[in-house]
Amino acid sequence: MGVQGRDESLSLTYLRENFDSHTREARCRATQLRDAVAALPKVDQRGHSECNFAEDLYAQKEEIDQHVRTQLSRFQGYRTFIYRELTRLSRQAGDVGRAAGALHHDAPKGHLHQGEDAILQDIRWLEDVRKTGATVLEGLEAALALSATKRWPLGKPQKRFRVAPQSGPAQVPIFLPPEPSLEAEIEALSGNGENIADMGHERLSR
Repeated sequence: MGVQGRDESLSLTYLRENFDSHTREARCRATQLRDAVAALPKVDQRGHSECNFAEDLYAQKEEIDQHVRTQLSRFQGYRTFIYRELTRLSRQAGDVGRAAGALHHDAPKGHLHQGEDAILQDIRWLEDVRKTGATVLEGLEAALALSATKRWPLGKPQKRFRVAPQSGPAQVPIFLPPEPSLEAEIEALSGNGENIADMGHERLSR
């Protein structure tokens, strides 16, 4: 489900259905960003590094950085919505409690007290959500602050390598040089006496 861009589109029902999964996603993104920053190789001001695919790692880090910023926007919207709902529900609980106190018959008074209890239950739940959301925001902001300390020195980094297919649980990216074009291979091999027609047929039949 997409990120809720405006807090007025939120509801308590939406929050109940999605807050836990969004919390897990946000924490995962923050962890990914911290790990990506930790994996960055050293580069000088000209972009030189002992790591041949340093720019790719910086580009990958910037992509994760953007995902974290999306999560930050989402939880900032949640924070605004939660504060507004807590204010509304607290006022509503007070109104219902006063109305119940003004009644003298047990039956209608009991119904109002039940309604008041339901509102207070929502308030307690929202308070827990507010605390969790504040912790998530702190983690996202800390990850972004860490990311800001490591920038590619030549502007926006570009991905220049392919990522090899992966298997197994580790899922560690392996960077490979860009695959050369057929024309480049023909030109390179023709100088070595290769049979161009046979080579082209072999390449096209892969």
